[in-house]
Amino acid sequence: MRTGLVSYRYENRGNAFKRPAFHLFALLIICTLLICFTACGSASDAGQSSRQEQSAGSTAAYAFADAEEEKDVPESAEDKDEKNTIQAVSAPEPAPETQELDSGKTDREESMKKLKMEINGTEIPVVWEDNKSVRALMELAAKEPVVVEMSMYGGFEQVGPLGTNLPRNDQPTTTSAGDIVLYSGDQIVVFYGSNSWSYTRLGNMELAPEEISKLLSQGDVSITLSVK
Repeated sequence: MRTGLVSYRYENRGNAFKRPAFHLFALLIICTLLICFTACGSASDAGQSSRQEQSAGSTAAYAFADAEEEKDVPESAEDKDEKNTIQAVSAPEPAPETQELDSGKTDREESMKKLKMEINGTEIPVVWEDNKSVRALMELAAKEPVVVEMSMYGGFEQVGPLGTNLPRNDQPTTTSAGDIVLYSGDQIVVFYGSNSWSYTRLGNMELAPEEISKLLSQGDVSITLSVK
């Protein structure tokens, strides 16, 4: 009897695996496991994406902070000096003292253009020197015309007294036709030839040598200096 009962239980146990209920239960367990594995994988992917987004956000934040930090850093004294040097080199301007000197020189040149010389009533174009002697002569002529009676001398010049002494800066000089010089501080000399002596230069007549020779070598002349 016991032997028959045991045999029956083993037979029924083997048959239990063949029942539909057991198959359904096993299928549910498999589905549940698959769902769990899928959910875990999605969660892992989501976590990784979140970490990547956080990393990208942190990188952008650091870059923005660095840009703001560079923007707020004040210029150093060396940077300012370098910029000023570059600007000074690319856009140079004359110093005020230079501008004043240039302006003064221009005024003197304009004034000297007003000093006129006539020989026997004919106005002669002259380029005057920029020196103390010429300026003193111009001041003298500005008060009233200065008339100098000239005399031929040596076959190369005419010379005449000014009637006053002017500032002088005599230098060894070799003259040529058309030169006007101050001799001994109180005489004016005009040349239609050449001579070497110690003179103070006053100017030069802008005429051809043959015109100068024709004007001065024909006899004594009268020179008139005036300011117009």
